[in-house]
Amino acid sequence: MNPYLRIALIFGTVAGLSGIAYFLVLQYEVGEPALTRLSTLDIIITLLCIIYAMGYFRDRKQNGVLHFWEGAVIGMGTAIIGTLLMCLVIYGIVVFLDPDVFKNFILYLQKDMSQRLTSDVITKSPQLQQMIRTQLAALPQITPFDTIFFPGGAFVKNIGIEILVIGMIAAIMRKNVNHLSQKQETEVKKKK
Repeated sequence: MNPYLRIALIFGTVAGLSGIAYFLVLQYEVGEPALTRLSTLDIIITLLCIIYAMGYFRDRKQNGVLHFWEGAVIGMGTAIIGTLLMCLVIYGIVVFLDPDVFKNFILYLQKDMSQRLTSDVITKSPQLQQMIRTQLAALPQITPFDTIFFPGGAFVKNIGIEILVIGMIAAIMRKNVNHLSQKQETEVKKKK
């Protein structure tokens, strides 16, 4: 198997399982509608797994050398695998195992938006009131697929944010042979 794919698969699976654990703890232990918190801590978990994946590949597989493109490939693979795994399992939970999770999520959003309509800031702006009323009216038509995968859903948000950060992480983590010390260059040449 391709070493880039292997590393991305391992660390992506860890990221996905960690995101699932985060969802389950929030939903069933804390009692908070976990769908409202998708795209917060799970993005941080995935980004940490991306950093560890790049560092592991650089230090354990490449003898301290990591090119930018290698970091970007490993980062993208880890992000896609982790986020897709998390979203698919959460979608399965919401649709097949416990549909009440999604119903409670919609009720929570309706309650929250209704409270926002009475806030001081919203009552002063007719445009904001109309926007919230339009969103409130559209809530019953939202499906779990829309919430998790649709362009405004957790999958697209997570991948979008992770793509923005992966380039920065790869640039920070990279070490080319040109930037290595004399001792490190000798070690790299000996191992080849």
